[in-house]
Amino acid sequence: MAAQNGHVAVVRLLHEAGADSSRAKEDGTRPLFVAAQHGHLEVVEFLCAIGADRHEPNRCGATPLLAASQKGHLEVVQYICGGGAAEGEVGCASIEVPLPDGCTPLIAASRFGHTAVCQALLAHGASRTSAVRGNAVIGSNGTAAEVARSSG
Repeated sequence: MAAQNGHVAVVRLLHEAGADSSRAKEDGTRPLFVAAQHGHLEVVEFLCAIGADRHEPNRCGATPLLAASQKGHLEVVQYICGGGAAEGEVGCASIEVPLPDGCTPLIAASRFGHTAVCQALLAHGASRTSAVRGNAVIGSNGTAAEVARSSG
């Protein structure tokens, strides 16, 4: 709850008291995912500083980067995408990790009209040609550009 609500001081206090900051909920969602999904940059920064895995997907396959992209949290996206990168990666997070249906962070951001997030993802190497197939949340099929056009 502290990560979800952006209470970085409480997250820090719990960590210092020995709480497992990487413990997943029943659905496989970890505090970093929840903080990214809700746009709490300070919590994301703290959790990453103490070793949270930016790659760690929930049981559905969604990563913190995908969650932040879908919700339009530009600063969180930029933070996750920042830093040195190995080939195919941006910072510590793979920018092309899709859901099983092919939905990527760029496609999720384009569906919900988050132009600045799309620009940031493209600047960090997101593929323009990845395509989604029948995503219930996205409600569209196709590449990010096709999804954006169909979404208005």
